[in-house]
Amino acid sequence: MVERWYPRGTSSAEARLRYYAERFDTVEVDSTFYGLPRSDYAENWAHRTPDGFTFHVKAYGLMTWHEVDERSLHPELRDYAYERTHRGRLRLPEARMLERTFALFAAALEPLRVAGKLGELRAQPQRL
Repeated sequence: MVERWYPRGTSSAEARLRYYAERFDTVEVDSTFYGLPRSDYAENWAHRTPDGFTFHVKAYGLMTWHEVDERSLHPELRDYAYERTHRGRLRLPEARMLERTFALFAAALEPLRVAGKLGELRAQPQRL
């Protein structure tokens, strides 16, 4: 999409978001499925888009019981108990870890909520 849709020279993430937001009023953020978002990213998203723009955010995989890459863990989550697969993926986190994950996720998205730009939280449930 980057090479075919965005104009030549629209190479930074900021420029791509601004160009996109001039043409659409909503976007689904998929990157949050693979790792917890950072609040400074959410703050930048809010500032770089016009009023009325909405971000629908995909839940972090751990929040929906998906196995996640252990390397994607937020530093505050590294000391909790969980199982690790032979591929280095985390699964079956302890309840306190999951609770902390939800709190970190919500805190990171707070700039979007305050700006009135946070839409749906999209969950892709894990088949058990």
